[in-house]
Amino acid sequence: KVILASGRMHKYKQFDVLLRAFLQIKDKYLDWDLVILGDGEERDSLNLMLVDFEMTERVYFPGRVGNMSEWYKRADLFVLSSLLEGFPNVLLEAMGYGLPCISFDCDTGPRDMIQDGVNGILVNPNEKELGLSKAMNTIISNEKFRSNISIDSILIRDKYSIDKVMLQWDEVLNS
Repeated sequence: KVILASGRMHKYKQFDVLLRAFLQIKDKYLDWDLVILGDGEERDSLNLMLVDFEMTERVYFPGRVGNMSEWYKRADLFVLSSLLEGFPNVLLEAMGYGLPCISFDCDTGPRDMIQDGVNGILVNPNEKELGLSKAMNTIISNEKFRSNISIDSILIRDKYSIDKVMLQWDEVLNS
């Protein structure tokens, strides 16, 4: 089973927090691994964390990848650990592929997409790795809940469809 995250390896993406959250649950869920796609200035320090936490066999950093759709299809859960977001396309895409998603409840972005407990889980940013690990535990341990969230996450396709967005633009431009 794969927990997927993706983004530039920058401090605002808080992949270090995600690694510490995974550290808290990894021994309970031995068949789940973490994959973080992307590259950036934090890669070396994140690699050192993997060694320190003895997680090199359970956490993978493939770097930049070409076909995100293949990764979404392979994943079982998506986590957005960012401190700040605008409109996170990666979250929208993951939900569109039917992945159950967890995100910090940033001031903008994720809360526009995720209805907490319905089509994903929003975590209070102040809870840091404890909040993420609790959310991951909730989704991983409850297959029925995970399935329901997955089904409801796909509905994001309709909310942000080209037709719906173009209607909104028409309303704004014509007002």
